[in-house]
Amino acid sequence: MVKAILEGHKTQTRRVITSQNSLIGPGGDWSKLCWDGQAVYLDQGIEEWAPLPFVDGQPETGQYLHVAYDWESDRTIFRIYPRWEVGDRLWVKETAWLDQSGGIWGYKADGIEWPPSNCGGKALPAIFMPLWASRITQEITAIRAQRIQDIVVGDCIAEGIQNRYRFRDLWDSLNAKRGYGWDKNPWVWIYTTTRI
Repeated sequence: MVKAILEGHKTQTRRVITSQNSLIGPGGDWSKLCWDGQAVYLDQGIEEWAPLPFVDGQPETGQYLHVAYDWESDRTIFRIYPRWEVGDRLWVKETAWLDQSGGIWGYKADGIEWPPSNCGGKALPAIFMPLWASRITQEITAIRAQRIQDIVVGDCIAEGIQNRYRFRDLWDSLNAKRGYGWDKNPWVWIYTTTRI
């Protein structure tokens, strides 16, 4: 994925909507949200069915979701917002090799011999990369909400993958063990970014 960003092919990233990357409206309780589709709501005293969650807002300014509580006990709808906003900057973590003084010697995505034999340092796994070591900064230009199975071919390409089947396989390799596999069709935030 780092190579795809460097080559300008990856301009989108999807993240499952969770309490760690989202904000709920005032008074909301994340544990009571109902993500599984239809729900009954009262409109001027009349019960009606509505597809929930539903998306609101514009991608260029940031979308959000209306999500209901478990309707058996509480008929409340809350807005769920992404933690980040259009205009925010993100830094990309990637695997690097440190030299003997602790500085960056090289990045694995550049195709250098791995591990390098002539720098005398140690590996810096992507998960531990600090901000000072990152060479890629991206700005969020749009935010959308969507279920993962609604991805289209053009969005797969913007994710750096050439087709939907490969994207599905990649998605499952990263998310199925966490309970958010393709078959579960979770709601995701879609961040469109530009490299700066």
